[in-house]
Amino acid sequence: MELFGGEEGLKTVAYPTKVEAYRLKPDPQKQPREYAVTVGPVPLSKDLATKVSRDLVTSSSYWWEMGKPCKPRYGLRLSFHRGQDQVDVFLCYECMELLVARNGKMTSGLGQAKSFDFMNGRLVLAAKTLFPDDPEIQKLQPIDYELPE
Repeated sequence: MELFGGEEGLKTVAYPTKVEAYRLKPDPQKQPREYAVTVGPVPLSKDLATKVSRDLVTSSSYWWEMGKPCKPRYGLRLSFHRGQDQVDVFLCYECMELLVARNGKMTSGLGQAKSFDFMNGRLVLAAKTLFPDDPEIQKLQPIDYELPE
C-alpha cells in the first residue's frame, strides 16, 4: 500500500478506469514527474491495463531488499486514473527500477525506487506493444527472472 500512496492509491492501480502510457525524455536536472513527454498519451487496452495492474499490485513482482547502484533514467510513465485519483508509475528499463507518484507527490515508500526485476519481461512486452515505432523501446529484451529462494 505504501508504494502507491495508501489504500486509495493501491485501489487506483488495481482498479483503474483509465490507464495511459507516456514516453519520457530523462533529464538528470529534473525530477521524473518534470520530464518532457515525447509521445503520449497512449491508452492501454482493457486487457493490457488489467495485466499491468495485476503485476504492479502483486508483492512478489518486486525485489524489495535489492538496492542498485545506478541512477535511473525513467523513460516511460504509466498513469492510472480512478475518479479524481491519479497514480503515476515511472519505469527505468536500464536498471529495472520504478518510482511512484500519487496526485503529483512522490510516494514509493518515501521516494525510493523499487526493483521490478520479476515483472521485467511482462513490462518490456507491454512497452513494445504501446510504442511499436520507438526503436529504443523495440531494442529492449524481456528478461524473466526467478524469485530468489
